[in-house]
Amino acid sequence: MSIIYPSAGGLDVVATLRALAQDLQAMAHVPPGEELCSAPILNDWTITQRNVLVLKGSVIGHPVLGDRPLVATSELFALDARGTWARTFSRYYRLNNRKDD
Repeated sequence: MSIIYPSAGGLDVVATLRALAQDLQAMAHVPPGEELCSAPILNDWTITQRNVLVLKGSVIGHPVLGDRPLVATSELFALDARGTWARTFSRYYRLNNRKDD
């Protein structure tokens, strides 16, 4: 099995995602406290967007969207080197008929 991860700048993607999941789970019960004491300060901040890798195509059997002629997935985290499956932020996809761009 081959997995191609988008560039993470040398970070351990799996460990980083585990830490994020643990933080989000904890925040559902108690707001962050001690963790904020050593957190960096962000001045003059705003919310913006950035590009991430996603897959685009027609989908069959999506649990929320059903069958649609064109969708874009959530962020791509793993892609089989043979192009037979992918794992996005929210789910696995079976891949068929790659479109040549």
